[in-house]
Amino acid sequence: MLAFLTSQADTFNLLDRKEILEKLYWFVKWGASPALVKQIDGVKEALKPKNLVERLSQLFSKAEISILDMPNVEKYVADRCEEIVQTADEELLADSIIAYLEPQPYPPHYYWVFQNVLEMKYPDYAKVLHDRMFKASMKLYGMYGSRILGSFYYLHHDQDFFWNQVSALQRLNTAEADNTILTVYAQRVPDKTDVSLKDAELIVAIFNKGNKENNYILSMAIQLIFAAKYPQALKICQRYLARAEQRQSEMFFIRLSDNQTVTSAQMADLILNHTIRYYLTYEIERCLNRVLKEQGIDVVFDYLLKRYAHKKDLVINTRTLSGYEFVPQGDHSQLFDQAEGLKLSMYKKALEWYLDIDGEGGHLFYAKNMLEYLQPSQLFDRPLFDYYKFQIETFTTDGERLERLLDSLSIFHHKDEMLVQLIVDAFDFVNDFQDVSEEQYKRLRYECYSALTTMGVKSGTAGQPFQVDLDLKNLLESFMQRLPDSLPVKQFLKEVLKSVNADIDRGLDRENLTW
Repeated sequence: MLAFLTSQADTFNLLDRKEILEKLYWFVKWGASPALVKQIDGVKEALKPKNLVERLSQLFSKAEISILDMPNVEKYVADRCEEIVQTADEELLADSIIAYLEPQPYPPHYYWVFQNVLEMKYPDYAKVLHDRMFKASMKLYGMYGSRILGSFYYLHHDQDFFWNQVSALQRLNTAEADNTILTVYAQRVPDKTDVSLKDAELIVAIFNKGNKENNYILSMAIQLIFAAKYPQALKICQRYLARAEQRQSEMFFIRLSDNQTVTSAQMADLILNHTIRYYLTYEIERCLNRVLKEQGIDVVFDYLLKRYAHKKDLVINTRTLSGYEFVPQGDHSQLFDQAEGLKLSMYKKALEWYLDIDGEGGHLFYAKNMLEYLQPSQLFDRPLFDYYKFQIETFTTDGERLERLLDSLSIFHHKDEMLVQLIVDAFDFVNDFQDVSEEQYKRLRYECYSALTTMGVKSGTAGQPFQVDLDLKNLLESFMQRLPDSLPVKQFLKEVLKSVNADIDRGLDRENLTW
């Protein structure tokens, strides 16, 4: 095979040469014998670059710039760029770069370092490369040319060159050409960039075309119109959020959360009034977190209620629970980052809402997700205990609200003394319902059972009981020792313990077979 590679070296194209050299590199790296290494050196000699295109191909191959061997690859590439500029004129280098890049499916590793050297230190080379790329291929220009165009505008302050090229791109009147213009702006940080009204008007003009193909790049570029103090900046962004799909707008929220040229009021308006239809992703949560810290819990909770109402409308109209989720899973929430002190207050609002909402139509099933999302902690601490105790004592004779209170306790998967104590205290009121409504009593009793035994996903070792079951068993036994036999709650805890022991036994043996 190595002899074949040597004899056919002149027939391989750029991509073939790159792949061969990289595989030979790893073959040597993995411990090829000295005899094979000698033959491999012969193949490398046969594949030695014979022109600048081949030299570029080799420069950006892993065989030459493997990060395993070189601690500062970027400096190495920058130094090679300096060397090449000394030996090649602008036209030769531009044509060679284009010939090298055209067959590449994606930008080669560290190519941007090379181009950045041209943009910063050799603008004449960069300008020729820019112009020849534009003539050669719009696809190639769209991928690489906007970086060069941006460097002349923001680094070299060549206004004429930039706006002449913008005019040329506008004459093409394609979404691809517009994306190239937008990319120049998308690469800038709003509060660290001088943005003129003319820049903002250009971005808005492209936005007004309404091409879906521009929505992704617009998600970043449109942020700059705030920096330009464009009079209709807020309205333009509102319209953008009304038309863009969520996957197209993700970068909008990433940029928005750090955009210091957007006021608190503008941020709040965009998030609270124009993202209801979107999933509440991490990107939107970062912005919502900023609104929470600046404007408090009331406006954020009202926003969550609007999301719930949207979910409810969808369920009613589509007759399915799948699809839109109005809140993400609570254990992945970023809402309270650096705002831990607001958690309990927000949860109290959520619980009080949950106690009062209409239970018809099965909507409580997903309404409970609000509690999980805003759950203040995994552990049932003293402030939470005191709040729940107050609520339970408030609704001792209100079976429906008492049932919902007990139902809400099942979101606390970590079972501790305070949680068990709360349920023990509540059971006195639950037991009174035997004389009021047997059906209500059974439902309340079930919610007490569920609050004690619901633990979410369990994990452990096959053939052994889950540790959480063992911990709950010990906790229940400890409580029962302290309770008089005459108390109804003790009999209830015995039944719960029996169920827990059954789970433990199933962990040890399933149908007489060890797991």
